[in-house]
This record gives sequence, structure tokens and C-alpha cells, in this order.
Amino acid sequence: MAAGRVQLGVFYFMAFLVATSQGGIQALSRSYFGKLIPKEQSGESRYGVLSLTVLFAVGGILLAVAGRSERQGKGAA
Repeated sequence: MAAGRVQLGVFYFMAFLVATSQGGIQALSRSYFGKLIPKEQSGESRYGVLSLTVLFAVGGILLAVAGRSERQGKGAA
């Protein structure tokens, strides 16, 4: 029982460290990346966003189909 509490405490401590630093690091890296990109190439990130949108849409469709087939399988059992 005590070992479980220690592990839970370590988990919350690590979660706190990540939560307090990850946002700031991401903001700094985005601004630095923006400074590195030449002005004439700054609009090319649209294709990256478009590809991520397609990937998320396909993933959502796959999750919906898998969830539906799992629910149908449980009903038959």
C-alpha cells in the first residue's frame, strides 16, 4: 500500500514538472522556428497543417468504425 502511494506521489510530481515547463518550451520553440524560416517560405506550413488535418480525420473515422464493430461484437456475445 505504501509503495503505491509513493508511485502516485512520483507520478504527480513528474506531471507537475511537465505541466509547468512544457507550455513555455513549446512557445519558445515556435517563436524560434518562426525566426529561422525565411519570409518567402513562411506560408508553406499550410500543407503541413492540411496533412495533419487529414491524418486526424482518418484516425477519427477508424476509431469510430472500430468502436462500432466492438459494440456490435459485445451485443452478439
